[in-house]
Amino acid sequence: MSFVRTGLLALVAAGLGLYLYLVELPDWEAATAPDQLLSFDPADITGIDLAYPGQAVIRLERDAAGPAAWRMTAPLETEADGAVVDSLLVAIADVEVERRIAAGDARDLSTYGLDGDGATARVELETSAGVALAPVVVGNTTPVGYSAFVRRGDRDEVLVTPLIFHTGIKKSLFDLREKTVVGFNEQHVIAVEIDGSFGKLRLERAGAAWWMRLPRERRVDDGAVRSLLGVLAGIEAAEFIDAPKADELGLDPPFVSVVVEAAGRKRRLHLGAKADDSNERYYFEVDGVVAKVDAQVMRGLNPNPLELVDRTLLPCDPKSATRVEFSGSSTATFALVRGDDDSWTLEPATERAVNGGAVERVLTNLAVVRAAEVVAEDVADAEARAAFGLDAPLVEIRVRSTGGQACGVAVARAPVEDGAEEQTDPPYFFQRAGDTDVLTGKGHVFSRLDLVADDLLVAETQSD
Repeated sequence: MSFVRTGLLALVAAGLGLYLYLVELPDWEAATAPDQLLSFDPADITGIDLAYPGQAVIRLERDAAGPAAWRMTAPLETEADGAVVDSLLVAIADVEVERRIAAGDARDLSTYGLDGDGATARVELETSAGVALAPVVVGNTTPVGYSAFVRRGDRDEVLVTPLIFHTGIKKSLFDLREKTVVGFNEQHVIAVEIDGSFGKLRLERAGAAWWMRLPRERRVDDGAVRSLLGVLAGIEAAEFIDAPKADELGLDPPFVSVVVEAAGRKRRLHLGAKADDSNERYYFEVDGVVAKVDAQVMRGLNPNPLELVDRTLLPCDPKSATRVEFSGSSTATFALVRGDDDSWTLEPATERAVNGGAVERVLTNLAVVRAAEVVAEDVADAEARAAFGLDAPLVEIRVRSTGGQACGVAVARAPVEDGAEEQTDPPYFFQRAGDTDVLTGKGHVFSRLDLVADDLLVAETQSD
Protein backbone atom coordinates (compact mmCIF):
# COMPACT_ATOMS: atom_id res chain seq x y z
CA MET A 1 0.00 0.00 0.00
CA SER A 2 2.89 2.35 0.84
CA PHE A 3 4.39 1.70 -2.62
CA VAL A 4 1.16 2.82 -4.33
CA ARG A 5 0.97 5.93 -2.18
CA THR A 6 4.63 6.76 -2.94
CA GLY A 7 4.06 6.26 -6.66
CA LEU A 8 1.02 8.54 -6.65
CA LEU A 9 2.96 11.24 -4.81
CA ALA A 10 5.81 10.96 -7.32
CA LEU A 11 3.35 11.36 -10.22
CA VAL A 12 1.75 14.40 -8.57
CA ALA A 13 5.19 15.96 -7.99
CA ALA A 14 6.23 15.29 -11.59
CA GLY A 15 3.01 16.81 -12.89
CA LEU A 16 3.41 19.85 -10.69
CA GLY A 17 7.01 20.32 -11.86
CA LEU A 18 5.95 19.99 -15.51
CA TYR A 19 3.18 22.56 -14.97
CA LEU A 20 5.58 25.01 -13.33
CA TYR A 21 8.12 24.55 -16.13
CA LEU A 22 5.66 24.85 -19.02
CA VAL A 23 3.20 27.43 -17.67
CA GLU A 24 4.41 29.38 -14.66
CA LEU A 25 8.11 29.74 -15.58
CA PRO A 26 7.53 31.45 -18.98
CA ASP A 27 5.01 33.81 -17.34
CA TRP A 28 7.48 34.61 -14.55
CA GLU A 29 10.35 35.19 -17.00
CA ALA A 30 8.15 37.46 -19.10
CA ALA A 31 7.13 39.40 -16.01
CA THR A 32 10.71 39.88 -14.82
CA ALA A 33 12.30 40.51 -18.26
CA PRO A 34 13.63 44.04 -18.91
CA ASP A 35 11.11 46.36 -20.53
CA GLN A 36 12.90 47.10 -23.81
CA LEU A 37 12.13 50.12 -25.97
CA LEU A 38 12.71 48.10 -29.17
CA SER A 39 13.60 44.46 -29.67
CA PHE A 40 16.13 43.87 -32.47
CA ASP A 41 19.61 42.54 -33.24
CA PRO A 42 22.00 45.44 -34.05
CA ALA A 43 23.81 43.21 -36.56
CA ASP A 44 20.55 42.88 -38.53
CA ILE A 45 20.17 46.64 -39.09
CA THR A 46 21.21 47.83 -42.55
CA GLY A 47 19.77 51.35 -42.66
CA ILE A 48 19.47 54.23 -40.18
CA ASP A 49 17.77 57.61 -40.60
CA LEU A 50 18.57 60.26 -37.99
CA ALA A 51 16.56 63.48 -37.91
CA TYR A 52 17.68 66.27 -35.58
CA PRO A 53 15.83 69.60 -35.18
CA GLY A 54 16.92 72.18 -37.74
CA GLN A 55 19.26 69.79 -39.57
CA ALA A 56 19.12 67.72 -42.75
CA VAL A 57 18.31 64.04 -42.24
CA ILE A 58 21.39 61.85 -41.88
CA ARG A 59 21.17 58.52 -43.72
CA LEU A 60 23.54 55.67 -42.85
CA GLU A 61 23.72 52.39 -44.76
CA ARG A 62 25.64 49.22 -44.00
CA ASP A 63 28.26 48.58 -46.69
CA ALA A 64 29.54 45.03 -46.26
CA ALA A 65 31.32 45.10 -49.64
CA GLY A 66 33.13 48.38 -49.05
CA PRO A 67 36.30 49.21 -47.09
CA ALA A 68 34.19 50.56 -44.22
CA ALA A 69 31.29 48.80 -42.50
CA TRP A 70 29.02 51.85 -42.82
CA ARG A 71 28.58 54.65 -45.33
CA MET A 72 26.83 57.99 -44.99
CA THR A 73 24.64 58.60 -48.04
CA ALA A 74 22.93 61.82 -46.91
CA PRO A 75 23.35 64.72 -46.51
CA LEU A 76 26.70 63.85 -48.14
CA GLU A 77 28.30 60.74 -49.58
CA THR A 78 31.25 59.56 -47.47
CA GLU A 79 32.48 56.78 -45.21
CA ALA A 80 30.94 56.65 -41.76
CA ASP A 81 32.65 55.94 -38.46
CA GLY A 82 31.64 52.31 -37.99
CA ALA A 83 32.47 52.22 -34.28
CA VAL A 84 30.24 55.23 -33.56
CA VAL A 85 27.37 53.82 -35.64
CA ASP A 86 27.59 50.41 -33.98
CA SER A 87 27.64 51.94 -30.50
CA LEU A 88 24.56 53.98 -31.43
CA LEU A 89 22.69 50.81 -32.43
CA VAL A 90 23.70 49.04 -29.22
CA ALA A 91 22.48 52.03 -27.18
CA ILE A 92 19.05 51.84 -28.87
CA ALA A 93 18.83 48.05 -28.53
CA ASP A 94 19.84 48.09 -24.84
CA VAL A 95 17.74 50.99 -23.57
CA GLU A 96 15.13 49.95 -21.02
CA VAL A 97 11.85 51.71 -20.25
CA GLU A 98 11.71 52.96 -16.68
CA ARG A 99 8.06 54.01 -16.73
CA ARG A 100 5.09 54.11 -19.11
CA ILE A 101 2.49 56.89 -19.14
CA ALA A 102 -0.71 55.73 -20.82
CA ALA A 103 -2.05 57.96 -23.59
CA GLY A 104 -5.17 58.72 -21.49
CA ASP A 105 -3.02 59.93 -18.59
CA ALA A 106 -0.49 61.88 -20.62
CA ARG A 107 -0.61 65.58 -21.40
CA ASP A 108 -0.19 67.02 -24.88
CA LEU A 109 2.91 65.52 -26.59
CA SER A 110 4.49 68.97 -26.90
CA THR A 111 4.76 69.04 -23.10
CA TYR A 112 7.29 66.23 -23.33
CA GLY A 113 8.99 67.46 -26.51
CA LEU A 114 7.52 64.46 -28.37
CA ASP A 115 5.43 66.20 -31.01
CA GLY A 116 6.56 65.92 -34.65
CA ASP A 117 10.12 64.61 -34.93
CA GLY A 118 10.83 65.33 -31.27
CA ALA A 119 12.78 68.01 -29.46
CA THR A 120 15.95 65.90 -29.55
CA ALA A 121 15.81 63.32 -32.35
CA ARG A 122 13.81 60.91 -34.45
CA VAL A 123 15.40 57.57 -35.32
CA GLU A 124 14.22 55.08 -37.92
CA LEU A 125 15.83 51.65 -38.39
CA GLU A 126 15.59 49.24 -41.30
CA THR A 127 16.48 45.53 -41.16
CA SER A 128 18.24 43.38 -43.74
CA ALA A 129 14.82 42.02 -44.73
CA GLY A 130 13.70 45.55 -45.62
CA VAL A 131 11.42 45.81 -42.58
CA ALA A 132 11.12 49.28 -41.02
CA LEU A 133 11.02 49.18 -37.23
CA ALA A 134 8.82 51.53 -35.25
CA PRO A 135 10.31 55.06 -35.29
CA VAL A 136 11.76 56.30 -32.01
CA VAL A 137 11.07 59.94 -31.08
CA VAL A 138 13.27 61.41 -28.32
CA GLY A 139 11.99 64.45 -26.44
CA ASN A 140 12.94 66.50 -23.38
CA THR A 141 14.59 65.44 -20.17
CA THR A 142 12.34 64.98 -17.16
CA PRO A 143 11.98 67.97 -14.78
CA VAL A 144 13.14 65.85 -11.85
CA GLY A 145 15.62 62.98 -11.85
CA TYR A 146 17.95 61.67 -14.51
CA SER A 147 15.52 60.51 -17.18
CA ALA A 148 14.10 61.56 -20.55
CA PHE A 149 10.83 61.24 -22.45
CA VAL A 150 10.62 58.94 -25.49
CA ARG A 151 7.80 57.85 -27.79
CA ARG A 152 7.46 54.95 -30.21
CA GLY A 153 5.90 56.07 -33.47
CA ASP A 154 3.45 53.15 -33.50
CA ARG A 155 2.06 53.82 -29.99
CA ASP A 156 0.40 56.73 -28.20
CA GLU A 157 1.90 56.23 -24.75
CA VAL A 158 4.78 58.29 -23.36
CA LEU A 159 7.84 56.40 -22.16
CA VAL A 160 10.46 57.40 -19.64
CA THR A 161 14.02 56.15 -20.26
CA PRO A 162 17.42 56.74 -18.57
CA LEU A 163 19.07 60.09 -19.32
CA ILE A 164 22.11 58.32 -20.78
CA PHE A 165 20.00 57.28 -23.77
CA HIS A 166 18.90 60.89 -24.36
CA THR A 167 22.56 61.99 -24.29
CA GLY A 168 23.90 59.11 -26.38
CA ILE A 169 21.36 59.45 -29.19
CA LYS A 170 22.57 62.95 -30.06
CA LYS A 171 25.21 62.64 -32.78
CA SER A 172 26.57 65.40 -34.95
CA LEU A 173 27.45 65.01 -38.61
CA PHE A 174 31.09 65.11 -37.55
CA ASP A 175 30.57 62.39 -34.92
CA LEU A 176 29.19 60.02 -37.55
CA ARG A 177 31.77 60.70 -40.27
CA GLU A 178 34.92 58.63 -40.61
CA LYS A 179 37.68 60.82 -39.17
CA THR A 180 40.63 58.83 -40.54
CA VAL A 181 40.99 60.77 -43.76
CA VAL A 182 43.82 58.89 -45.47
CA GLY A 183 43.69 55.28 -44.31
CA PHE A 184 45.90 52.71 -46.04
CA ASN A 185 47.75 49.52 -45.25
CA GLU A 186 51.32 50.48 -44.38
CA GLN A 187 52.59 47.14 -45.75
CA HIS A 188 51.35 48.08 -49.23
CA VAL A 189 53.26 51.37 -49.46
CA ILE A 190 56.17 51.25 -51.92
CA ALA A 191 57.17 54.93 -52.05
CA VAL A 192 56.58 58.27 -50.33
CA GLU A 193 57.50 61.64 -51.82
CA ILE A 194 57.42 64.83 -49.74
CA ASP A 195 57.93 68.38 -50.97
CA GLY A 196 58.21 70.63 -47.95
CA SER A 197 60.40 73.20 -46.22
CA PHE A 198 63.47 70.93 -46.51
CA GLY A 199 63.05 70.49 -50.26
CA LYS A 200 62.04 67.33 -52.06
CA LEU A 201 62.38 64.00 -50.25
CA ARG A 202 61.70 60.64 -51.89
CA LEU A 203 61.72 57.30 -50.06
CA GLU A 204 61.39 53.93 -51.79
CA ARG A 205 60.96 50.41 -50.47
CA ALA A 206 63.61 47.95 -51.66
CA GLY A 207 62.66 44.51 -50.36
CA ALA A 208 62.56 44.74 -46.59
CA ALA A 209 64.65 47.93 -46.49
CA TRP A 210 63.94 51.56 -47.30
CA TRP A 211 66.18 53.90 -49.29
CA MET A 212 66.27 57.64 -49.74
CA ARG A 213 66.48 58.56 -53.45
CA LEU A 214 66.14 62.34 -53.00
CA PRO A 215 67.79 64.63 -52.03
CA ARG A 216 70.55 62.00 -52.28
CA GLU A 217 70.97 58.24 -52.23
CA ARG A 218 71.03 56.95 -48.65
CA ARG A 219 69.95 53.98 -46.59
CA VAL A 220 67.23 55.20 -44.21
CA ASP A 221 66.27 54.11 -40.73
CA ASP A 222 63.43 51.55 -40.82
CA GLY A 223 62.03 52.80 -37.52
CA ALA A 224 61.91 56.39 -38.79
CA VAL A 225 60.06 55.28 -41.93
CA ARG A 226 57.57 53.25 -39.85
CA SER A 227 56.96 56.35 -37.75
CA LEU A 228 56.36 58.44 -40.90
CA LEU A 229 53.96 55.83 -42.32
CA GLY A 230 52.20 55.65 -38.96
CA VAL A 231 51.59 59.41 -39.06
CA LEU A 232 50.23 59.12 -42.62
CA ALA A 233 47.94 56.18 -41.88
CA GLY A 234 46.62 57.70 -38.67
CA ILE A 235 45.75 61.23 -39.84
CA GLU A 236 42.38 62.14 -38.36
CA ALA A 237 40.25 65.17 -39.01
CA ALA A 238 39.69 67.39 -36.00
CA GLU A 239 37.11 69.32 -38.01
CA PHE A 240 35.85 69.17 -41.60
CA ILE A 241 35.71 72.35 -43.67
CA ASP A 242 32.64 72.86 -45.86
CA ALA A 243 32.96 74.94 -49.05
CA PRO A 244 36.70 75.52 -48.56
CA LYS A 245 38.68 78.20 -50.38
CA ALA A 246 42.06 76.62 -51.03
CA ASP A 247 43.96 79.88 -51.52
CA GLU A 248 42.72 81.21 -48.16
CA LEU A 249 43.75 78.04 -46.33
CA GLY A 250 47.31 77.86 -47.62
CA LEU A 251 46.47 74.92 -49.88
CA ASP A 252 47.01 76.68 -53.21
CA PRO A 253 49.92 76.24 -53.27
CA PRO A 254 50.31 74.01 -50.20
CA PHE A 255 53.04 74.36 -47.61
CA VAL A 256 53.76 70.62 -47.81
CA SER A 257 52.76 68.11 -50.52
CA VAL A 258 52.90 64.35 -49.98
CA VAL A 259 52.46 61.61 -52.59
CA VAL A 260 51.91 58.08 -51.28
CA GLU A 261 52.30 55.18 -53.73
CA ALA A 262 50.54 52.05 -52.51
CA ALA A 263 48.84 49.08 -54.19
CA GLY A 264 49.22 50.58 -57.66
CA ARG A 265 47.60 53.88 -56.67
CA LYS A 266 48.96 57.34 -55.92
CA ARG A 267 47.31 59.53 -53.32
CA ARG A 268 48.20 63.21 -53.02
CA LEU A 269 47.94 64.97 -49.67
CA HIS A 270 48.39 68.67 -49.00
CA LEU A 271 49.12 70.56 -45.80
CA GLY A 272 48.29 74.24 -45.67
CA ALA A 273 48.34 77.16 -43.29
CA LYS A 274 47.93 77.10 -39.53
CA ALA A 275 44.25 77.33 -38.66
CA ASP A 276 43.02 80.53 -37.08
CA ASP A 277 41.69 78.99 -33.87
CA SER A 278 42.79 78.38 -30.31
CA ASN A 279 44.12 74.89 -31.10
CA GLU A 280 47.40 73.91 -32.73
CA ARG A 281 45.90 72.77 -36.02
CA TYR A 282 46.64 73.00 -39.74
CA TYR A 283 44.50 72.78 -42.84
CA PHE A 284 44.76 69.50 -44.74
CA GLU A 285 43.35 68.24 -48.05
CA VAL A 286 43.09 64.77 -49.57
CA ASP A 287 40.85 63.62 -52.43
CA GLY A 288 38.93 66.91 -52.29
CA VAL A 289 38.17 66.58 -48.57
CA VAL A 290 39.45 69.52 -46.50
CA ALA A 291 39.87 69.30 -42.75
CA LYS A 292 41.79 70.63 -39.80
CA VAL A 293 44.43 68.27 -38.41
CA ASP A 294 46.60 68.41 -35.30
CA ALA A 295 50.00 70.09 -35.46
CA GLN A 296 51.79 66.76 -35.01
CA VAL A 297 50.75 65.89 -38.57
CA MET A 298 52.62 68.92 -39.92
CA ARG A 299 55.67 67.99 -37.85
CA GLY A 300 55.50 64.33 -38.86
CA LEU A 301 55.06 64.95 -42.59
CA ASN A 302 57.75 67.62 -42.95
CA PRO A 303 60.86 65.81 -41.70
CA ASN A 304 64.45 66.92 -42.07
CA PRO A 305 65.97 64.24 -44.38
CA LEU A 306 68.92 63.92 -42.01
CA GLU A 307 66.57 62.70 -39.28
CA LEU A 308 65.64 59.72 -41.48
CA VAL A 309 69.17 58.56 -42.29
CA ASP A 310 70.10 55.10 -41.04
CA ARG A 311 72.62 55.64 -38.24
CA THR A 312 73.86 52.05 -38.01
CA LEU A 313 77.65 52.43 -37.96
CA LEU A 314 78.42 49.10 -39.66
CA PRO A 315 75.51 48.56 -42.09
CA CYS A 316 76.79 45.18 -43.31
CA ASP A 317 76.28 42.11 -41.13
CA PRO A 318 79.32 41.71 -38.85
CA LYS A 319 77.97 38.36 -37.61
CA SER A 320 78.55 36.86 -41.08
CA ALA A 321 82.06 38.34 -41.29
CA THR A 322 85.12 36.32 -42.27
CA ARG A 323 87.57 39.07 -41.30
CA VAL A 324 87.31 42.06 -38.94
CA GLU A 325 90.21 44.54 -38.89
CA PHE A 326 90.90 47.03 -36.07
CA SER A 327 93.35 49.93 -36.29
CA GLY A 328 93.72 53.57 -35.35
CA SER A 329 95.87 56.18 -33.71
CA SER A 330 95.14 54.82 -30.23
CA THR A 331 94.70 51.14 -31.12
CA ALA A 332 97.34 48.61 -32.15
CA THR A 333 96.47 47.08 -35.51
CA PHE A 334 95.05 43.55 -35.34
CA ALA A 335 92.47 41.43 -37.16
CA LEU A 336 90.06 38.63 -36.35
CA VAL A 337 89.98 35.88 -38.99
CA ARG A 338 87.33 33.17 -39.24
CA GLY A 339 88.55 29.72 -40.29
CA ASP A 340 86.76 27.09 -42.38
CA ASP A 341 85.63 25.40 -39.16
CA ASP A 342 84.15 28.73 -37.91
CA SER A 343 86.85 29.07 -35.26
CA TRP A 344 88.61 32.40 -34.87
CA THR A 345 92.29 33.32 -34.88
CA LEU A 346 94.06 36.61 -34.35
CA GLU A 347 96.52 38.38 -36.65
CA PRO A 348 99.24 38.86 -35.63
CA ALA A 349 99.19 35.47 -33.92
CA THR A 350 99.47 35.23 -30.14
CA GLU A 351 100.23 32.45 -27.71
CA ARG A 352 96.82 32.80 -26.09
CA ALA A 353 93.74 31.36 -27.78
CA VAL A 354 90.90 33.50 -29.07
CA ASN A 355 87.84 33.50 -26.79
CA GLY A 356 84.99 32.46 -29.12
CA GLY A 357 82.30 33.72 -26.77
CA ALA A 358 83.93 37.15 -26.54
CA VAL A 359 84.18 37.34 -30.33
CA GLU A 360 80.47 36.53 -30.76
CA ARG A 361 79.54 39.19 -28.21
CA VAL A 362 81.70 41.77 -30.00
CA LEU A 363 80.19 40.90 -33.41
CA THR A 364 76.66 41.14 -31.97
CA ASN A 365 77.50 44.59 -30.58
CA LEU A 366 79.02 45.75 -33.86
CA ALA A 367 75.87 44.72 -35.72
CA VAL A 368 73.59 47.02 -33.69
CA VAL A 369 75.74 49.95 -32.56
CA ARG A 370 74.28 53.25 -33.79
CA ALA A 371 75.13 56.93 -33.71
CA ALA A 372 72.72 59.54 -32.38
CA GLU A 373 72.43 61.86 -35.37
CA VAL A 374 73.97 63.17 -38.58
CA VAL A 375 75.81 66.44 -37.90
CA ALA A 376 77.41 67.19 -41.26
CA GLU A 377 77.17 66.28 -44.93
CA ASP A 378 79.69 66.19 -47.78
CA VAL A 379 82.71 65.84 -45.50
CA ALA A 380 85.07 64.34 -48.06
CA ASP A 381 88.51 66.01 -48.21
CA ALA A 382 91.25 65.84 -45.59
CA GLU A 383 90.74 69.41 -44.39
CA ALA A 384 87.02 68.89 -43.79
CA ARG A 385 87.68 65.59 -42.03
CA ALA A 386 90.33 67.18 -39.80
CA ALA A 387 87.71 69.50 -38.28
CA PHE A 388 86.17 66.39 -36.71
CA GLY A 389 89.47 64.62 -35.95
CA LEU A 390 88.75 62.09 -38.68
CA ASP A 391 92.08 62.69 -40.44
CA ALA A 392 93.68 60.67 -37.62
CA PRO A 393 90.87 58.50 -36.20
CA LEU A 394 91.14 56.92 -32.78
CA VAL A 395 89.68 53.67 -34.11
CA GLU A 396 88.95 52.26 -37.55
CA ILE A 397 87.01 49.04 -38.08
CA ARG A 398 86.62 47.20 -41.39
CA VAL A 399 84.38 44.17 -41.80
CA ARG A 400 84.70 41.77 -44.73
CA SER A 401 82.45 38.82 -45.64
CA THR A 402 82.70 35.84 -47.97
CA GLY A 403 79.83 37.12 -50.10
CA GLY A 404 81.71 40.31 -50.87
CA GLN A 405 79.92 42.38 -48.25
CA ALA A 406 82.23 44.97 -46.74
CA CYS A 407 81.83 48.00 -44.54
CA GLY A 408 83.88 50.13 -42.25
CA VAL A 409 83.77 53.04 -39.84
CA ALA A 410 86.26 55.57 -38.53
CA VAL A 411 85.87 57.03 -35.04
CA ALA A 412 87.39 60.28 -33.77
CA ARG A 413 87.01 63.25 -31.47
CA ALA A 414 87.25 66.85 -32.55
CA PRO A 415 90.65 68.38 -31.65
CA VAL A 416 90.65 70.42 -28.43
CA GLU A 417 91.73 73.98 -29.12
CA ASP A 418 94.69 75.36 -27.19
CA GLY A 419 93.59 76.72 -23.85
CA ALA A 420 90.13 75.16 -24.05
CA GLU A 421 88.93 72.84 -21.30
CA GLU A 422 88.15 69.30 -22.38
CA GLN A 423 84.53 68.29 -21.95
CA THR A 424 83.55 65.70 -19.34
CA ASP A 425 81.63 63.59 -21.88
CA PRO A 426 82.71 64.95 -25.27
CA PRO A 427 80.95 63.90 -28.44
CA TYR A 428 82.59 61.37 -30.73
CA PHE A 429 82.36 61.56 -34.49
CA PHE A 430 81.87 58.65 -36.88
CA GLN A 431 82.24 58.34 -40.63
CA ARG A 432 81.35 55.17 -42.50
CA ALA A 433 83.53 53.94 -45.35
CA GLY A 434 82.37 55.36 -48.68
CA ASP A 435 80.05 57.84 -46.96
CA THR A 436 80.56 61.59 -46.65
CA ASP A 437 78.13 62.05 -43.75
CA VAL A 438 79.55 62.63 -40.28
CA LEU A 439 77.55 61.18 -37.39
CA THR A 440 77.90 61.82 -33.69
CA GLY A 441 77.35 59.98 -30.44
CA LYS A 442 78.48 59.97 -26.82
CA GLY A 443 81.14 57.94 -25.06
CA HIS A 444 78.99 54.84 -24.53
CA VAL A 445 78.82 54.41 -28.33
CA PHE A 446 82.58 54.80 -28.68
CA SER A 447 83.22 52.29 -25.88
CA ARG A 448 81.55 49.53 -27.91
CA LEU A 449 84.02 50.12 -30.75
CA ASP A 450 87.17 50.85 -28.74
CA LEU A 451 88.60 47.32 -28.59
CA VAL A 452 92.08 45.92 -28.08
CA ALA A 453 93.28 42.42 -28.90
CA ASP A 454 93.36 41.45 -25.22
CA ASP A 455 89.53 41.87 -25.06
CA LEU A 456 89.18 38.93 -27.46
CA LEU A 457 91.64 36.44 -25.94
CA VAL A 458 91.20 33.77 -23.31
CA ALA A 459 92.32 35.07 -19.93
CA GLU A 460 95.89 34.14 -19.01
CA THR A 461 94.79 32.05 -16.02
CA GLN A 462 92.68 29.91 -18.38
CA SER A 463 95.48 29.23 -20.88
CA ASP A 464 97.64 27.27 -18.44
